[in-house]
Amino acid sequence: SSQCSVRHVLSGGSGSPGMRCASVWTVATRHIGLGRRFAGGSTDGPFKYIKPKFVERKKHYGQVLLFADRRKLLEKAQDVLNEPHTQFPRPFWEIFSKRSIQYMQLLEPLEIAIVVRAFDVHSIELSGLSVYSAAAAQLKESREVPGHAVVVLSDVLPRWLAPQELTAVLACLGRRAADVMYELSPRHAVAVLEALTAAGVQDTALSQRVAQKLLVQLEAPGWAAPELAGLAAVMAGQGHRNVPLLLRIRELVRDDAESAQKLAESCAALEVDLDAAAAAPP
Repeated sequence: SSQCSVRHVLSGGSGSPGMRCASVWTVATRHIGLGRRFAGGSTDGPFKYIKPKFVERKKHYGQVLLFADRRKLLEKAQDVLNEPHTQFPRPFWEIFSKRSIQYMQLLEPLEIAIVVRAFDVHSIELSGLSVYSAAAAQLKESREVPGHAVVVLSDVLPRWLAPQELTAVLACLGRRAADVMYELSPRHAVAVLEALTAAGVQDTALSQRVAQKLLVQLEAPGWAAPELAGLAAVMAGQGHRNVPLLLRIRELVRDDAESAQKLAESCAALEVDLDAAAAAPP
């Protein structure tokens, strides 16, 4: 047997020392092989005929907010807007803020407005992760801003930016609004001008175009007397004297004493005498 052979070699059998070592190695190897063969090394088993099914998992890293691309980022912003009453956890907003800031320079102004509105709806402001400041910095470099974006941004940014930062970005939005006045409704144009006035920004070109738009649109029904008086107050805040517009507003608010009084105060701030202007020859 193999055990006897090993014992014979180790006990000093015939042959040289090298032959003895070779014989020991050969016998030991055979012995270990036999042990493995008879110790259960067979491939037979209860799972012999079961073939594994390997499924290749597709790793869409772009579908995870942490690695979201531009499209996924906008989709998530739209989802957040569609759920204004849902309380999202703070880690979600932290990741969303970081990813939005990273992609801000790749977004169009209208897309920036969507992202900013998503944070504004849920009143989110994280220290050190201000999406509003990143949006303001990017908007200053934009040469074209659509009318819808101007309306949204002029409404959202005053609630979250510091006065100095707000003044600079609203001045840029005012110039862009003057270029796309045809995209704005009269009320939206007044809202943008009112945001500039509240921030202490005066834009002569924008005031002129808003006044011309209002002078035409006032003939349409639906204007209430307090709203008309507010138009005059906005023009007074901008220091813009448009006598034909003020005269038309006076005709429309004549039956409302409170609105007429507010109109008189706006005319006094502008140093405009409507009676003298009405009596002057055309």
